[in-house]
Amino acid sequence: MDVWEMTRMRTHLRRIVWMAILAAPAYAQQAWEPFGALPGGARTGAVGMNHRGAILVVGGRPFVGPDLQASAHYLRPGDNVWRTGTPLDGPIVHQGGGIDSLGRPVVFGGFEPHAGWTREGYVYDLKEGPTDGIADMPAWRIYFAGCADGEGRLYCIGGQDLLGHGTRTVYRFDARTDQWSELAPMPQERFYAAAVYDGRGHVLVVGGYDMFKGRRESSVFSYDIAADRWELLADVPHTGVSLPGLGLGADGKVYCIGGYTGQNPNSGTISRLVYVFDPDTRLWSAGPALTQPREHPAVVLSDDGYLYAIGGYQIGVGTDTVERLKTGEGGGGVPCEDVSKLTAKCLGSGRVKGKVILRDRRHSGENVTIEIDGQPFSPAIKGRKAKFAECCFQGAIAVALIDPGDCLPPEPLTCP
Repeated sequence: MDVWEMTRMRTHLRRIVWMAILAAPAYAQQAWEPFGALPGGARTGAVGMNHRGAILVVGGRPFVGPDLQASAHYLRPGDNVWRTGTPLDGPIVHQGGGIDSLGRPVVFGGFEPHAGWTREGYVYDLKEGPTDGIADMPAWRIYFAGCADGEGRLYCIGGQDLLGHGTRTVYRFDARTDQWSELAPMPQERFYAAAVYDGRGHVLVVGGYDMFKGRRESSVFSYDIAADRWELLADVPHTGVSLPGLGLGADGKVYCIGGYTGQNPNSGTISRLVYVFDPDTRLWSAGPALTQPREHPAVVLSDDGYLYAIGGYQIGVGTDTVERLKTGEGGGGVPCEDVSKLTAKCLGSGRVKGKVILRDRRHSGENVTIEIDGQPFSPAIKGRKAKFAECCFQGAIAVALIDPGDCLPPEPLTCP
């Protein structure tokens, strides 16, 4: 049996063990846990994102300074204290955002209470605030659903137009060309919905308000990115929901978190309920409830597998509270198709140096796992490369990429 086959067998056995662990009912053990509150007051209308391991919460209230600028906060990896970033230019709420295809935090659209809607977007920097501008959105939209897909392309889905009408339009921004493109429209109009990338080549749009029907909806639409086609999935188990938080957990499942529930547009309940969608079975199941109700929280997955529900509305007022749920161990978020090459060499000292090269910068800040002579190491990805240098080894060895696994053949080496 050669080194490649041995590595494949070890990886396969590890997966069997982990699948057995993960197959056991986990929700009974999981629970949302309170986390440190955000500084400055109630946090509403913000967008969350993970940038190189740091959690960013950008835009929305509270407005700060004499110019009433929208807030920005961040949480460093491994830290438990939120810090304040440079605010945005103006009091912007309900904007879209995400990490673009160049690995940059981007904010676009939104509403300025004293100035109206905006189609502008820009790159955000924690120290400098808004920096480079991006192309304007093709149309005026507010209360749209936004997210980033697996290639860092940003979506503006549905929303209301300038006349207050619900829309079906879908626009996508690609930073590599600095252009928005119009995609296949949703089957039905929606605003106050939420969107998330499912990790399997689809964007899911959950709930929202249908003006034509005059009610909140429980429907779930799936956009097939490759086919430019929409499909109706099983309803989320709410009797109508608007502005839930949506997040993709480290376990590969989609979490629908809180929201404003009930079909009647003139009444409803801010919910603590959490429902979990399995992209493999395409079914929803009940997840662990939040510690407190939240409408429109910012939701971000950390590198260590925690899904954070940040701020949001609670019965007419905002909250600065934060809670989080462990959804897995993190890592493993790099699919095989994003890996380009593994290189390694052994120096005269017995030190093994090398790198895993990715196809783009989208996974910067994440980790991969390699094995050197059976010993695991988890180098961090910086830009497009995860570099490693480990000591000391002798004789014939192999360097293998094991997470993600079965992607590339191992590199056989001979150390002195």
